[in-house]
Amino acid sequence: HSITWVDPFPKPSYLFATIAGDMEVVTGTYTTMSGKDVSLRIVVPKGYEDKVDWAMQSIKNAMKWDEEKYGLEYDLDCLHLIGLEKFNMGAMENKGAIVFNIKDLCGSPESSSDAQLLRIETVIGHEYFHNYTGDRVTVRDWFEISLKESLTERRNEQFSGDMNSKAIQTIDDAVYIRNVQFREDGGPTAHCVRPERAESFENIYSPTVYNKGAQLLRMMETIMGSEDWYKGVKHYLDKFDGEARIVDDFVAALEEYSGRDLKQFFRWYTQAGTPEISYEGKYDAKAKTYTLTLKQHQPATPGQPAASKKPLHIPVRLGLISQSGKDVPLTLKGEKKAGSAERVLDFTKAEQTFVFKDVAGPVVPSLFRDFSAPVKVVTPVADDELVFRMSHDSDPFNRFDAGQQMMAKTMRQLLRDHEAGMPLALPKEFTAAYGLNLADAADGDRAFAARMLGLPDFTQDLKQYDPEAAKTVTDFVRKTLAETFEAEFKDIYAKTATPAGETFSIHDAGRRDLHNAALRFLGTLETQDVKTAAQAQYDTAANMTERQGALGALARMGGTEAEKALDGFHAKYREDTNVMDTWLSLSAQTAKTDAAGRVKELMKSDVFDLTNPNKVRALLGGFTANTEAFHAKDGSGYKLLADIVISLNTVNPHTATGIIRPLAQFQRYDDARQALIVKELKRIMATPQLDTQIKDIVGKAIESAAPSLKAKTSNFGKKPKQ
Repeated sequence: HSITWVDPFPKPSYLFATIAGDMEVVTGTYTTMSGKDVSLRIVVPKGYEDKVDWAMQSIKNAMKWDEEKYGLEYDLDCLHLIGLEKFNMGAMENKGAIVFNIKDLCGSPESSSDAQLLRIETVIGHEYFHNYTGDRVTVRDWFEISLKESLTERRNEQFSGDMNSKAIQTIDDAVYIRNVQFREDGGPTAHCVRPERAESFENIYSPTVYNKGAQLLRMMETIMGSEDWYKGVKHYLDKFDGEARIVDDFVAALEEYSGRDLKQFFRWYTQAGTPEISYEGKYDAKAKTYTLTLKQHQPATPGQPAASKKPLHIPVRLGLISQSGKDVPLTLKGEKKAGSAERVLDFTKAEQTFVFKDVAGPVVPSLFRDFSAPVKVVTPVADDELVFRMSHDSDPFNRFDAGQQMMAKTMRQLLRDHEAGMPLALPKEFTAAYGLNLADAADGDRAFAARMLGLPDFTQDLKQYDPEAAKTVTDFVRKTLAETFEAEFKDIYAKTATPAGETFSIHDAGRRDLHNAALRFLGTLETQDVKTAAQAQYDTAANMTERQGALGALARMGGTEAEKALDGFHAKYREDTNVMDTWLSLSAQTAKTDAAGRVKELMKSDVFDLTNPNKVRALLGGFTANTEAFHAKDGSGYKLLADIVISLNTVNPHTATGIIRPLAQFQRYDDARQALIVKELKRIMATPQLDTQIKDIVGKAIESAAPSLKAKTSNFGKKPKQ
């Protein structure tokens, strides 16, 4: 038998998919802005057809949003969304037949947490937006991959912000950049947004290319203004429709439309690393001026010494806050018309000074509002200034950031105290400032409140640290806050309980976030009343977010309640492969004794499959998040991960490159752990016929480690450098 398929629509030659099998089809219709009906077909394995309603609504939302924001109408008369249970990526943007990892397509409130549902929405949006930024206009070669991926990721961030909350989207984007991409920038695999070379092209699908690249586009929108941005992107797509282009063409098209000179800005594409910013502000009461001096430094990265790097064009969105907590008008010296309360400075030199006039009194600077640039501000800030900004800054991101900076600063000092053998104690100023976040947490924006209560990754700016000691500090702070504010957390927990008869809405995600956040703090007390509350939440939850939050709390508290809850969760959901990913992850993450042995047991369970990327990522992701287990002083955690990487070399090397990154990014751990990790990396490197993808990452990691391992590293009592 044979069939001939005629496809007259131009598309990239690197994308082709044929799907065959006994699948279920759920249909829908979307009417475009010109009145054309598009047939929507979601194709999934049997058993998933009742979990696609959210996906169907998400694709309709994405199609409508792209029309309204960018004027881009879907060009075919049908669109297939296809879900597969074993798929390496989140999805793949094949023209008219988008292929998804099943966990990024299928979900319902009963089987998926709010975070998982929002990920489904965001992945569907990303892949659909590729129809123009990737399919209609594609890339000349793989080194230009950011042209389609960064642009599509930025469009998707905008979409997710419009669908939910722009402030929360910005906060979550920034946290990911800082916790994940900055770490890549500071490690042996650091590379440009447009890479210059690659041993394996698979490895350039990275946080730098996707997420930092998206922030470059955010900066260009900030420089150009939103109206010129949207129309400039449309101009680029119209001009190069049906062609394969390079990043230079995109930036030139934006220049052409907006009239802005982006030549210096282009250095962001060719210089790797995270810029470091310092600043100094001076108020002159007599002249009524505020002078702001900014300095930028580009640190060295592999293959790019610091001396070779030039100043970047950095947009600094800022405000100046008066002592009364209000933004003041910003008028630069030499300007005649009074300025607005917020503006963007074009910071283009290694050192640059801006003088604001008509400033009536002392002010506090609020820099990089709305995360206007992915940079590190290295100037120390006094605690009282951070508390002031946390209370009065009109920018939600900077209010959040001030709180995170204050907590991180205190936690770094606690780490130094701990390593010096001193007893840990939270400063009164810290608890008083934290208490400000609790005052009306349940009465305002609950999603924002949940993020304000969260503890930061305070190790970002440490040159070297003991991960177990850092975990001890985090646990101490969380428990001390829970003890200090037990009544307040219980009040928040009560006020955010599920209202009687509530119908599920994703817009209530903030309530559920805050409810679970309060329970997580209370769980550190391990009292019987908290265990009872967590068990009741688990038993009565009408959605997966609250059931999963309760399960996590019970698992972290341990004991028979934890074992019973985890066993019951497995029994209830064992037929739902996506939910079992959660069970695998949580089981590994919360194991308190012999976690490595527990992982080996889980690998033999009926729900684990080494050939299924989702199962591997869930189990190993949970294990590497279990600090005491993964960073065990005997190296057993590192050995286990290395063993699994070696096993995956012949099964699925792509999955191996994802789980190996916690080993490859070891450079800031204490010397003894570095030695243990390098030992395992060398063992991986010696594997016969090691896949190029794995070899690329491991080789760079070992190369970066050599200088730091010259001294003896067996003494665990040695204090890490701060």
